Amino acid sequence: MADKRKLYHRLTVLKRVKTWQLLILLLVFGVVAAFLLRQNNLHMIELRNQVTKADEENTDVKKALLDLQSYVSGHMNTSLGNGIYLQETYQRAYTNAVQKAVAATNPQAKLYEQVELECRPVYQRTKSFPAYTLCAKEKLDNLAPSQDALAGLKTPSADLYHYNFASPYVSFDSAGILVIITGVIGLLIMIRIVAFILLKVLLRIRKPRM
Repeated sequence: MADKRKLYHRLTVLKRVKTWQLLILLLVFGVVAAFLLRQNNLHMIELRNQVTKADEENTDVKKALLDLQSYVSGHMNTSLGNGIYLQETYQRAYTNAVQKAVAATNPQAKLYEQVELECRPVYQRTKSFPAYTLCAKEKLDNLAPSQDALAGLKTPSADLYHYNFASPYVSFDSAGILVIITGVIGLLIMIRIVAFILLKVLLRIRKPRM
């Protein structure tokens, strides 16, 4: 009999907090969390654009990258996807390597200069340094098929100009805290429903038979 009273008491306590009240809280916190997550993403895009601008204008690319890295690593919903390429910085480094090769006493100097002139329009049209590199290789292979002319050209690796930063699954900024609260409320709703059903079943099982 005492156990039954305890079950009734617990059921009464559960009934004091209505499911619809928790659902309203879940909706409110969920909407605010979604809004803040969206703001995180928009600010990441803004910082990524600043990196692209610094790359194009040859200004402080390092600072722009550090700002982007710091923000992405500390905020949810800021994934860079495939990352960001410093296309213009790479192109400047590649062109510099070609100019050094041309300026040096090198039997391939004129060849490099010709390839640079023919492949630069490819980069200007596609804005893709992998396409530029492929063009250079194809041109060199055609102009000097009997030797690996590209091997003599000390060009920078494209991988050194590709950056990507990991965004956390959970962060402790405003958006992350709201996501955690929303998750806790959702969990409470599930626990309440399960507990309510379980108490009903236990009361029915312990109901005295006539």
